[in-house]
Order: sequence, then C-alpha cells, then structure tokens
Amino acid sequence: MPPPRLLIVSLGNPPPYANTLHSAGHIALNAVAKRLSLPEPSVPSTSIPNLASRAARRSAATTCPSRGWTFYRSASVMNTVGPEVGKIWRAFEAGQRTDGYEPRLVILHDELEAGLGKTSHADKIGGSAKGHNGLKDVLKVLSGVKIARVRIGIGRPESRDPDVVSRWVLSPIKSHQKQAIEENADTVIAQLERIV
Repeated sequence: MPPPRLLIVSLGNPPPYANTLHSAGHIALNAVAKRLSLPEPSVPSTSIPNLASRAARRSAATTCPSRGWTFYRSASVMNTVGPEVGKIWRAFEAGQRTDGYEPRLVILHDELEAGLGKTSHADKIGGSAKGHNGLKDVLKVLSGVKIARVRIGIGRPESRDPDVVSRWVLSPIKSHQKQAIEENADTVIAQLERIV
C-alpha cells in the first residue's frame, strides 16, 4: 500500500499576533518547507467560503510531490480556525480519495507543556486539546476524524494563571526562540514520515 497523502496544516494567528509564540506551528511549517527546498506556503488571501475552490487551495498550499505532502498555513484567528481547517480537509480528502490515495490530516501547533523547540506527536481520534483553543476548535469541527498532531514546544511561564499564559503565548517571539523552533525542522520531518 502506498504511503498516505498528508495535508499538513499549521495553526497560528494572523497580524497583529503573527510573530508570537502562539504561531509556532506556522514557523515550523515554513522551516520544514525551506528544508525540503519548497516555497513557503502563502497565507490565503481569499475569503473562507472560497477556500475549498481548487484555485484557492493551489495558491495557499505548497506541495511536495515526491513525498505526497501538502502544506497549508491557516489564515484564521486561532480560536476560530476549525471551520477553515474543516473546509480545506474535506476538499483535500475528497480529491485524494477520488485519485485513489489514502488522505491524512496533520496539525502543527504550539505546545506549552514542551520545552522551547522540542517536538512530539500524537495520532488519534479525538483526545484532549490540553487547553489549546485552536486545536479544540478543529476537533469540534472534525469530530471523528483521525488527526495526527505535531506539537511544537514553546515552554510555559511558571504561573498557570490564564491571563499570564495568554500574555505568554501572545508575546512577540524573540529571535532565539524562533531559531530554536526552526532548527528542529529535521525532527518535524522525521515525525511526519512516521505517520501512516
């Protein structure tokens, strides 16, 4: 059986919160694309109702044909990203199944409980979003879909107070933090290769 075709979607925020720790998924996605000598996925400029069109998907996605991977950078605000991801996934899934391939959805997202730049992955239906509002929204919209998650560590503040945590994830990313995430592109690629 051929390996599955992966739709790899990064979660992050648009401006003014694009360059924050909460957008670690976007940073990792761009680093992986660069490592594979691909152009960075562009941010969709079309409205959400049109994202499922073939032209919109092509303009917002970067494909690595040799691996069967398609990279997509979400454009929605983190907490309401579910409908966008759902629409893109359904279109991708239908197209891949029509062509005889097994599609899989992978979400790249920031993870408070892992040290800066550390990556891990899970591959399951449902499960806990561990307080990650973007992932919660995706899981709500795509209930019952097996979703692989590649978690990009951003560390966490000492306090667990929600306001402190919110300020932490939305704080401007420092150059050494961005570099720590980008330097783990090979680890992210290795984790993507294990998804079946």
